[in-house]
Order: sequence, then C-alpha cells, then structure tokens
Amino acid sequence: MLRILLQSVILALLPVAAAAQFPTLVADSVSVSADGSTLTATGNVEILSDRRRIRAQGLVFERESDELTVIGPLTVIDEDGSVMVGESAELTPDLQQGIVRGVRILLNENTQIAAAEMHRVDGRYLQFFKAVGSSCNVCEERPVPLWSISAERVIHDAVRKQLYFYDARFEIAGIPIFRIHRLRLPDPTLDRATGFLIPRLKTTTNLGTGIKIPYFVTLGDHADVLLTPYLSSRTNTLEGRVRRELSFGSLQVLGAVTDDDLRSHDVRSYLFADGQFFLPRDFRLNLDLELVSDHAYLWTYGYSNVDRLSSGIEITRSRRDESMSASISMLEGVFGTRKRIGADDKLYLGSAAYQRRIWPDAIGGEVRLAFDAEVSKGPDSTPTGKDRTYRAGVRTDWLNSWVLDRGIVAAVRTQIAADARIDSPDTRPDSPEESRRESESRLIPSAALELRWPHLQIAEGRGTNILEPVVQVAWTDTEPRRYEADDPGGYAEFDEGNLLALSRFQEFDRYERDWRAAAGLGWTHLALDGSEYSITAGRLFRRSREDSFFPGSGLSSEGSDWLLSAQVRKNRLTVSTRSIIDDGTDFLRFEAKFAWKDKLTSASGRYIWASGIPEAPDTEMTDDTDTPDPDIARDTSEIILEASRVVNRHWALSVDGRYDGSADRTTKAGLGAIYKNECVTVDISVSRRFSTSESTSVPASTDLNIGVELGGFGRNDSGYERSCMVRR
Repeated sequence: MLRILLQSVILALLPVAAAAQFPTLVADSVSVSADGSTLTATGNVEILSDRRRIRAQGLVFERESDELTVIGPLTVIDEDGSVMVGESAELTPDLQQGIVRGVRILLNENTQIAAAEMHRVDGRYLQFFKAVGSSCNVCEERPVPLWSISAERVIHDAVRKQLYFYDARFEIAGIPIFRIHRLRLPDPTLDRATGFLIPRLKTTTNLGTGIKIPYFVTLGDHADVLLTPYLSSRTNTLEGRVRRELSFGSLQVLGAVTDDDLRSHDVRSYLFADGQFFLPRDFRLNLDLELVSDHAYLWTYGYSNVDRLSSGIEITRSRRDESMSASISMLEGVFGTRKRIGADDKLYLGSAAYQRRIWPDAIGGEVRLAFDAEVSKGPDSTPTGKDRTYRAGVRTDWLNSWVLDRGIVAAVRTQIAADARIDSPDTRPDSPEESRRESESRLIPSAALELRWPHLQIAEGRGTNILEPVVQVAWTDTEPRRYEADDPGGYAEFDEGNLLALSRFQEFDRYERDWRAAAGLGWTHLALDGSEYSITAGRLFRRSREDSFFPGSGLSSEGSDWLLSAQVRKNRLTVSTRSIIDDGTDFLRFEAKFAWKDKLTSASGRYIWASGIPEAPDTEMTDDTDTPDPDIARDTSEIILEASRVVNRHWALSVDGRYDGSADRTTKAGLGAIYKNECVTVDISVSRRFSTSESTSVPASTDLNIGVELGGFGRNDSGYERSCMVRR
C-alpha cells in the first residue's frame, strides 16, 4: 500500500500562518481540485499533531472555509490516553475545535461516554449532547451497564479535570433511580477534588438507621478537610478530619460534635489530634491531644475503644549512640485501668530522659550512661497515698564479653545507679512540712555474670541445629521502696526476652534485689528451605522472696515458674507459644499465636489462658450487674481470631471475633464482604459487641455498615482491565 507524505502539499495550499499550526497528514492517496481550493485524502488516513492522532477512512480540506471534514469511522487518540471513535467529524486545521458525530470516548481507559454529538472547544472542553456515561464494561452480550448516568449535556474540562452533567438521570441496570439538575464529578485522571463523596449507610441498635454523607475539601496540594454529617433517627452528628502535610512534618485532627437522645440536653464531642514535626539537629516534636465530653461517647459511636486518654507534647532525638527525650502529658482513665489511674482519674506527668553509649579504649567493652526524671500529679489513691511525686535517677553500666576455651562466651555487666524520690500530698499550706512530704534516696550497685556455650551442628541435607545453654548470676544491693509491696511493678511477664535481664521491672527506679540466677536452654533449627524452628526453656532462682510482681506473671515468690516457649516459621505460616509452668507441672499461663498470609488468604489468631488472676477495675464483665472484686482470683481465657479471603476476582470475605472462655460467651463478632469490579465496589460489614465495659452507659450493640463506591470518577486502583467499550 502506497503511503504519501503530504506535508509539502498542505504548505502549498495554506497561508504560512496557518501552516505553522497544521498537523502532518499521511494517506494512501491524495487529490487536489483544479483550482487548488480542495484537498481530498483517502485510504488509511492519519492526521498527526503534538497532542493527538486521528485515524480515518478519508479527509476533505476546504481552503475557503478553512475546515477539515473527516470521513469515518474515525479514531482519535489524545496524549492523555483518552480514546474516541466517531462516525464523522468537522474540525479546524489545528484540531482544537470541531464537531464529532456518533461519538464514543474512553477517558483514561476507564470512564466511557457515548453521545449523539460532541463539540471540541479551544482544545480544552469536550461538550457532549444526548450522552450516557459509565465506567462499566458494555459488550454485545451485556448491552446494559450495571450503572450509568444519562444527561442532556455533558462537559469535560480537560484543564480542571472535571465532568459536568446537566439534566442527569442515574440508572441501575437501565432502571432510573433519581434525577438531578446538575452533577459535577472528577474525571479518571484527577487525584483529589472538592466535592461530595459516596454516602454510606449505617445501622446500629443504639443509634438506629442513618446515613453518612462525606464532603471533601482540598486546601492546596498538601492539605484537606473531610466533613461528614451523620444523620439518623436518634442522632445528628458532624464528623470532621483535617490533614496537613508540611515540609518538616504532618498534622492530623479528628473530631465530632453530636446532639442525640441518648443523653438529654447534652452536646457530646471528641477531639483527637496527632502531629509529628522534624526540627533542626535531628530533633523531633510529637503532639498528641485526646479530649472527649464523656467516655461512653467513643465506644457508642465506634470512634475508639481505648480505656485511657493521653494528651501531651514530646521532644525526642535518637542517634546511633545517643537518645534523649522530654515530655509533658496528661493521662485520663476512661473505664479504669490496671495502671496508676482509675476511671475518671487524671494523672499529669512531666519527664525527661537521656542515654548515651561510649566505647572506652582503656577498659574495653561498652559504657552506657542514663538519666531519668519525672514529676507527676495525680489522685491520692496511688500506691504511695500521695498525689505528687518527684523522682530522678542516674545510672552507669559497663558491659564486656570474651570468648573462652571450648567456645564458651562470657559476658559481664556492672551497674551503679542512684535515685531520689519525694512523695507529697496536696494538703493545706499551713500543714507541717513533715506530714506533707516523704523523701527517699538510695545508691544501688548491681552486677551480673553470663556464660553461654553455643553448639553448632550441620545436618547434611536437612539444615543447621544450634543448641545453646546459658547461665546468669546477678546481684543487686538494695531494698524495695515502702510502696512497692502494694503496687505490682509494671505488669511485666516472664518471657524469653527478659530471661537474662538485670531487672525485669519496667519502671526506671525499680530493681530486683539480692542474689538471683537464671538458667536457660535454647534450640534452633534452620532448614534448607528457609523454615525455622526454635524452643526456649528457662527459670529464675532467688535467694530472697520477691513479692512486687503481680500474681500470674511467673516472676513472684523466691524463684520463678518454668518458662517454655516455641516458635515455628515455615513458608507463609508463623506459630508461637509461651507457657508458664509451676513445679507441679501445672500450667499457670499459656499463650498461642498464629499468622498465615498468602496472595489470597490472611489469618491470625491468639489464645490466652491464665490461672488465678485477680480481678481488676478494667475487667470486661459478662453482664451489667457484675462487680469486679480484686480479692477474688479466677481463671481467665480468651480467643481472638481475624481472617480474610479473596474468594475470586470480584469477592472478598472477612471475619473476626473474640470469645471470653471464663464467661463462656462471645464478646465480639464481625463479618464483612466486599464485591468489586471495574466500575463499582460494594462494602458490607456487620459487627456485634456482646459485652460492655464496667460502665453501663455503653450497652451491647449491633452495627451494620454499607458503602458503595462508583469507579471511574477520580483516580482509583481497581486493577480491572477493560475489554470492550460502550455501544449505543
């Protein structure tokens, strides 16, 4: 087939000014009228410009009218990937303006629009008449799309990346659902735009059936606001979110204001703010704000399930051999906690910490320097009986290790710590000083010797076995503070991570005392296929009784209970268990976790069983009449499961649940399903909270959420490839 380049012919026919904008023309054949006023091209015609390409069966150019008549069927491909087909067209030579009849267009390989006629204006606007739009595949075997929007007129603004529908009608499977005079939607290439998002339907037993209508507002490229009215028969709520990205950090604010009939004449609200900012010289500023009008509000509306609110400001810096931090914070109990505050109590904290590592050549090894200070003000129900505490401490550690004969590894750690503490009640100013303040200071030396003897065995064709016995002897010269017997320390639990710790308390100023020893044995198998199997067993031995750890931790009394843990990592499966066993081989605590993840399935679960744990104020109750009694110990158990599965190309299912074995009842259950294709995503979830916290203002509830998202408007990552275009 003969291809003729006609650029020279066009230049001869047009004035120089017009020729500068005229695109290149390629065709099989060309003819020019006798008077030179008309050019006709036929056979595989292509019109090429910097911004688009047109393919057609023929072309006629009239010099007098300065107009191109394109004979179809024709195809127009724009630089942004949009594809358009039509029956015929009349265009200006620069292709920036014109009319296309019987048009069908595919925007960004996503949204399709079919119209009787289309006008191109100034190279920016596409105006469609008698149009229908959809992002659903429409083929001969499926002539009716799942959903579509029909309109008398549609305008596409290529600069603002917006679609405007006039006298529009929304249809599902060809059935009209509602009409709207004017509708504005983002085109498929736009990432963010101001406007309404898809509403979500929500039904709960406490709040009734309602709808959430989110409205998104862009504030430049790095900030936005999301306002979501939530309306139901029992509540009028306005939810909000503000996000701001900065060159030196980010800030996010969440909140809501509610007027409901759950509490008469009370306006309910909450405000959570979180910010991270990078400062000069590697410093980092963290802001945290959590405020709520009433604690039941967060649980009732599903905004948060926290049992403690935390607000404060913190400055930190972390480097390879140095870390420092300073913070001021307020903690507020929601439903009671096992820590230092109970329900409705507030604790104010100011703290500072500094740590540094040094490698001195003179003595070898590593030296660690640490400083910690804290000022707190809280309720007088703290273990000290005082509501104000001032504490400061310094600590110096020296660590070194050597490899001895026969492969034995010896490690030594010495520590000298000093701390001071002042506990003061908030009494009248005229009270005697000695009755208002109690102070205590001490110097605490500690030392530990650790011996390891690793054995390595390479099993041909099976992998590598590592057997490592370890023994540690430690000593600390101190006495417990007077309040420690009534304040279980940190709720630390005996595990393989602290088997060889110098102190297993979590607090900076609490120490294990006197002589103690730890013995353990670890075995690890590294298989050739990448699988890993390990078992750790260990125990502590003390000369003096230690009653400062809470019962069930495995660390109380003169010695400890036996620790036994195991881990398996094989392909996509991870399983770990940890057991605390007493001398009578009875299990006091057992925990098992598993996780599985592949391309289609994700699942995780946890089982916890503990014997003889005292009840605490934050214990979840089985009904509204239960009252916790800290003097009563009971067995507790819980099962937590979460799983999701991609069933096929369109469907995905998820399930989660919690079961309280001690109460023999399910405390939470949820089920979700997502259907997704190239043009719609439907998300349905239902959850049930069976039990409540100790506050009877949070009753059990069932929640149903339904969300529908239409594809093709705004950028999305559906991942579905198109196979056919809209057919009229």
